[in-house]
Amino acid sequence: MSETEPLITVVVLNLNGSRIMGVIREGLSSLRTMGWDNYELVLVDNGSTDGSREELARFLEGAGLRRYALVDAGRNLGFTGGCNLGFANRSPDSEITLLLNSDAVLVPGSVRPLARRLLSDPGLGAVNGGILDYGTGLLRDTPAFLDELHAPAAPAPVPPGDARAELEVTYPMGAAALLRNDAVLEAGRGAVFDEEIFAYYDDTTLGLRLWSAGRRVLFLPVPSARHVGGASSTGAFKLFHALRGRAALHVAAPGRYPELELAYLWRTALRAGRAAPHMARAIREGFAVGRILRERYPGLGLYAAPVVRLARGRAAER
Repeated sequence: MSETEPLITVVVLNLNGSRIMGVIREGLSSLRTMGWDNYELVLVDNGSTDGSREELARFLEGAGLRRYALVDAGRNLGFTGGCNLGFANRSPDSEITLLLNSDAVLVPGSVRPLARRLLSDPGLGAVNGGILDYGTGLLRDTPAFLDELHAPAAPAPVPPGDARAELEVTYPMGAAALLRNDAVLEAGRGAVFDEEIFAYYDDTTLGLRLWSAGRRVLFLPVPSARHVGGASSTGAFKLFHALRGRAALHVAAPGRYPELELAYLWRTALRAGRAAPHMARAIREGFAVGRILRERYPGLGLYAAPVVRLARGRAAER
């Protein structure tokens, strides 16, 4: 790979990563074998207090990476704010941003076919490969779709290596997503994510923004990364922010069944037991975020993207 190849900026976030430091080091080292020599790393520390920022700084000094920068956020900006900070610190000539979770390790040679496909068509906004389980190497995450109730919808898994299985999907999965920088800038306000969404449904909203701006999102049958998953959040945190993000899209990009989705949201809150008041707050906050997004992106539409449509009888059962 020559210096004339487009520059890829790899953005990785760290927040108190001491407990998964071995995986983080492995993931950073995997940049050397990802199949693309012209890259830079922007590692954002989201206000760590466990010494992991200092440990990573020492590791980077001897890691043999081509180019890197360690950026201190000073506080926890969330996944969205941290990624935006990394994106803002990319080099001016960067054409692609690879968002790589701190608990993900790139498969050797995987970035080259993904980046070449992304660059081959200016109508593309993002691409994903298959995300594998870190331990077993088996396919972990299927192509990323939403249904009409803004719920993740998992079709049958696509075997990595099946060249016929390239699919248009709703959104790019955040564990290892490649984004065209010009598409990101066109679809938003100069940032990758909307920081009102602290975590979860951030990549979903990005996908709808890209599609609404006329850019497509593809899943390619290429094994791209091994992902631990769940290393950065607890179940309660995930439930709160997933419910909040889903409520935001209910307002910002409504589907055909708004009453049914509203009932689903509140049922989820009520079933949370002692956590129900917190879940109700998640919904109320999500509605407020949704109004912000609707004003910010008046053309945002669920049906601009490929979504799993529900038959009326089936939808009534959800």
